[in-house]
Amino acid sequence: MEKYRLSSEEWLVTQLLFLASSDERQSEPLLKYYTADGLDQKPLREMLLSLQEKGILTKEYKIPAPGKKFDPEAVIFNKNFLKDKLKFSLDLAQDLIDHYPPYSGQFQLNNITKYYRDYEEFGKAYGKIIRWNAQKHDEIIELLEWGKENDRINYGICEFIGSKKWEQLERERRDGFEGEMCIIEAL
Repeated sequence: MEKYRLSSEEWLVTQLLFLASSDERQSEPLLKYYTADGLDQKPLREMLLSLQEKGILTKEYKIPAPGKKFDPEAVIFNKNFLKDKLKFSLDLAQDLIDHYPPYSGQFQLNNITKYYRDYEEFGKAYGKIIRWNAQKHDEIIELLEWGKENDRINYGICEFIGSKKWEQLERERRDGFEGEMCIIEAL
């Protein structure tokens, strides 16, 4: 994704636009970002022009004139950008599969076909859940490794991502889980 040379604000707005697109229909975060007080946001029209110039949005997408209504569901993402985003999701998903323990006793834990039609659907779901955030993915892998070391992974990979089990692992690690018991600190 580095090839697009996005600023941090452009990256954020791209993620918000993606959430607000016709596929996701979650426009509230974008609205909150642009109506928040105290932030020094680039004007939306200026941002859309910049994203179009960088190849995130297609040239065929008609950016509304100043004062005209903006419909986030009308935004048209560049097919190459979407392909790169999918590839990024699939790379992250493959990394998760590579780190996930294959078996717990006699049960296979890394089988994705129980919940997802194929690997691409699994990758898209994982990318969406972590909002295509590589840093979040790295944190999840770190928690997964901790969970394996402490014998805490006893559920399949689909449950792990669908239920965000890494949040449970994070609580256990923070609260001092050791072996078969949690250490409860005195109040």
